[in-house]
Amino acid sequence: MGLSGFATTTYTPQVASLIHEFKEVQQTSLAKIFTKAMMPAFENFELQNCTLVNMPSKQKSFATRGFVPAKVLANRLSRLIAKQHNLLLPVYGGLGYSNAVSNQISDQAALSGKDRRTNLIGTMRTRGRPRFSRAILIDDIVTTGSTLVEAKRALGDIGVEVLGFVAFAETLPKNKQKRHAESV
Repeated sequence: MGLSGFATTTYTPQVASLIHEFKEVQQTSLAKIFTKAMMPAFENFELQNCTLVNMPSKQKSFATRGFVPAKVLANRLSRLIAKQHNLLLPVYGGLGYSNAVSNQISDQAALSGKDRRTNLIGTMRTRGRPRFSRAILIDDIVTTGSTLVEAKRALGDIGVEVLGFVAFAETLPKNKQKRHAESV
């Protein structure tokens, strides 16, 4: 993937239920739980002169939900970091999908891993610039990492160095899901 980072937990049925409540039932108060769990990951980054960059939502998802889940998380993480580290990390919400393709992007969930990795290439654009030229990407869930890699590409096009990502949950590859279920 060319990008390293941290996810707090594995995407289990219980975690899937929590994320569904957060995103689809607008239970944004769950962000308190998610971000508290995400905070230790920031110990792995040099935070000086760094911006948090939330992953964008597709237009259809935003129209349905009325909010960008990763932006809710990034804003809360920024406040927690300010309290714990006495350091302000601004949130940059200028990533988005280009208008020409945003309505043509296939639903990532319906695609194979290979198709997910190629579906988003070249689809993200930036508006404006982040305050700092170093960034940490924030997302609620990582599946293949293709959204994060595309964000890194788009930010790199404007000279922003992406240090890594922090996400609440990650899905396991299909070959590891069965082993994980058997070990639990």
